[in-house]
Amino acid sequence: MKIDSKRSLILLLVVPVLLVVQLGLGISIFRTTRKAATIERNNNKLDLYVRTNSKYVSYSESAVREYQLTGDIKYYESYKISLDEWKKNEAYFDTLAPEIKTRKDLQPLRDLALQKLNQIVQIMDLYRSSAKDSALSLGKSPSAQALMDSVRSNSTDLRNMLTAETAYARAQVFKLIYAFIIVIATLIVLSLFFAWFIYTTFNQHTSQLEKSVASLEEANHKMLKLNEDFKAANNYLEQLAFISAHDLKSPIHTLGGLVDLMMRAENQSPANQEIMRMQKKVIFQMQQTNNGLNDILKLREGLLSEASINREPMALSAIVDTVKSTLQQSLDESGTRLTVNLNGLDKVPFPFLYIQSMLYNLISNALKFRHSGRIPVINLQVKWAEKDIFIFVISDNGLGFDISRSKGKLFGIFKRFHPEIQGTGVGLHIVKSIVEAFNGEIEVESAVDKGTEFTITIKNPLIN
Repeated sequence: MKIDSKRSLILLLVVPVLLVVQLGLGISIFRTTRKAATIERNNNKLDLYVRTNSKYVSYSESAVREYQLTGDIKYYESYKISLDEWKKNEAYFDTLAPEIKTRKDLQPLRDLALQKLNQIVQIMDLYRSSAKDSALSLGKSPSAQALMDSVRSNSTDLRNMLTAETAYARAQVFKLIYAFIIVIATLIVLSLFFAWFIYTTFNQHTSQLEKSVASLEEANHKMLKLNEDFKAANNYLEQLAFISAHDLKSPIHTLGGLVDLMMRAENQSPANQEIMRMQKKVIFQMQQTNNGLNDILKLREGLLSEASINREPMALSAIVDTVKSTLQQSLDESGTRLTVNLNGLDKVPFPFLYIQSMLYNLISNALKFRHSGRIPVINLQVKWAEKDIFIFVISDNGLGFDISRSKGKLFGIFKRFHPEIQGTGVGLHIVKSIVEAFNGEIEVESAVDKGTEFTITIKNPLIN
């Protein structure tokens, strides 16, 4: 049997509606049960009061009658006890809940009982004051008997009404419970049907999934084959680039030598001399570009290799001293102030050659793009962030650049933003390659004529 989407939607709509109905019924049952319990409890208290009231009115009348007939003092005592008990019952009435005391059908009964008691007290007072004939006449009068009948009749009617109210409240609870059971049964049936539907749908989707998995495995196999082909092609291209860069060294060097010979030749016109100087400049730029390309290829070949990672870390101060000694001549000639703050850190468990390369490229970059109108200042700070994460910050007060226009191209190969200054645009690319190879991050902030700040966050690969 196939279930279409319309039936599925109906099921999905009916079940929540039934759940809401069930919740509503549950709340109604709780409230109605509470109300029924309150009604029954109050009616029981009221029934007790009415029965007690009627009983002691009747006891008082019987005691007066027996006292009239026999004159025995014990009946007079029974009369007084009945009056006391009636008063106690009235005191009990004062403790009842307001909703009991304010019932409209209760007050007429209380008034009748009070009238009858006043009549009984009047009869007893007449008898004890030797007005026996008047007492007998009042006791046997139709009004006295009618008043007692009214008390009994009203008591019975009220008690029957209380019984009916209690029964009705219970019936309401039972009706709600029956409705609740019907809803639960309906939900169970729908749940079983829905479970069957889900089971059928699940089997269908499982079959489709198995087919998809098979197709995915086939596609994955093809992807692995393509990846292997891509790696082979990439290795071939890297080798080709390495061989090309290596083989270009000799022709470029030879070409440079030939230009030097031509420049030393006699009888060269000033125009030819200028052309020779331009050719020399171009050859020098070609040598720099070729050297930069070789540096990138060597870096990519060594990054993430076991030989490059599994090395003992070197003291940071020693790494900084090596970089400073390499750049000392440029620092002295430019009058640059280089400040170093290692924050007490001794060693960073990171391949020291890569730290040295990053610091060298960033500091030499800051030297190269220094501002001619002020004393160059370069600040190097190393901070321990947390656990095995360290931060290097290199800032300067150099030329800077418009980061909103240049940020996307900043780390590209051979990208330059100050053409008037010699360079290859390889240094920053090398720094970014090192940082990304070890899942680090590099951020840059810069402003024209104010300076640049590089922030490198690295995670130590020598910590397992």
